[in-house]
Order: sequence, then C-alpha cells, then structure tokens
Amino acid sequence: MAVSKTYRSILAKINKHVKDNSLIYTDHNRWYIGVTCDVERRKHEHEKKFGDLKYFKSFYAYNKEIACSIETYFTNKGTLNKIGSRGATDESKFVYVFKARPTALD
Repeated sequence: MAVSKTYRSILAKINKHVKDNSLIYTDHNRWYIGVTCDVERRKHEHEKKFGDLKYFKSFYAYNKEIACSIETYFTNKGTLNKIGSRGATDESKFVYVFKARPTALD
C-alpha cells in the first residue's frame, strides 16, 4: 500500500491521543486499536469485556486497506489487539482506540 495522506494523518492523531493520555511515557501495551464498520456496536462490545473505556476515540479511514494498515502499525508497536483483518469487511473503514489497561491515575 502506498502511504496516503489519510494514513499519515490518522497515525499522527492516534499517536498524539495516546501520548496525551499516557503518564510519564507511552506504554502501547495499555492500549487497544481496532477496525470496524460500526463504531458504537464495537464500543459496546468492548465495554462488556473491559468496562468503562478510557479515552475512546474513532477515526474514519476511507477504506479497509488504510484502516487495517493502521491497526497493523500499532499492533507492531505492542498494542493489545491481535494483528490482522480477521473480522474486517469492505465496510470496515473506521479505526478506534482506547486505553484498555488504565493506571490508577487515569
């Protein structure tokens, strides 16, 4: 995949969001990044597993390829999600992020 402006923009926004909502340093293994076609449904599913989702935010990536590439980028940095587009469909154009393992200070 050629690196698009959308890809770079969303990476920068997520990196800033994670950094701004981390304490002394960015600990990627406290964060979860995912891809979906329905942000509210997916958020609700994660709330059942993790409880109240800290710092949940979503981004429109325009297509599945960009969304899954962003997910893979962060998975390689150590986020909690599993790599790949296992459940992604062509409609999975949203990337979302939340802090799955907040600290006591969050």
